[in-house]
Amino acid sequence: MAIDEALLRCAQERGAQGLIVRFYDWDRPSVSIGYFLNHSMARAMVAPDAENPFVVRRPTGGGMVRHGSDVTYSMIFPQAWLPPEFSGDSGSYRFVHGILSKALLGIREFEDIEALPGAGGQRGKIFNCFAQPSPFDLMLHGKKIAGAAQRRSKGWILHQGSVQWEHAIGGSVAGRSVILSRKAEKDLPRRFFACLTQAQNDIGPNIFRPLTPEESQLASQLFATRYNTPAWNKKF
Repeated sequence: MAIDEALLRCAQERGAQGLIVRFYDWDRPSVSIGYFLNHSMARAMVAPDAENPFVVRRPTGGGMVRHGSDVTYSMIFPQAWLPPEFSGDSGSYRFVHGILSKALLGIREFEDIEALPGAGGQRGKIFNCFAQPSPFDLMLHGKKIAGAAQRRSKGWILHQGSVQWEHAIGGSVAGRSVILSRKAEKDLPRRFFACLTQAQNDIGPNIFRPLTPEESQLASQLFATRYNTPAWNKKF
């Protein structure tokens, strides 16, 4: 969470016109909750678990998401970068999930993935994010497999998403046995960027880079003063 916000702030300060795509995992079982969600309710829902996950409040909206075996990603980009047909609140969400669905379609186990129609749910009113789909979420045999939340700030968009890999690993979806390899999981970022390039040819060079010193310093500061503090995580 801290790195995502640091990337957003630094991009805004630089006035960069490109976009940043980040895929990451978690160093411990965790639960992220949308900015306006009640912390006590989230903690009560995960308390029966054998594990005691770290509960962190996101800078974006949305519901509660369990992390650990999912694939988590973020995108940071200026609103003006979106194609005109994807302007508006739902347009940016629809654009990113369109790219993600194309990337997942290249993986055999996800060949039947589809997007929920715009009228298929009510965004922003669900506590458990993956318990009920919202408009434009990605579905696999009737089960929500990918969701996301966004924050708009000073003409920029922070998009934070999750692909719930464990919904299919070693399990059964609509009577079909689905086993996803770690190789397929690691291949998703490459597929995502390839589909993104096809959809928007002005995304700039495909540069895989570490955080800059400025981004790293700000992320550490935000973690210490915000995302790892009760003042932030229990504010609602």
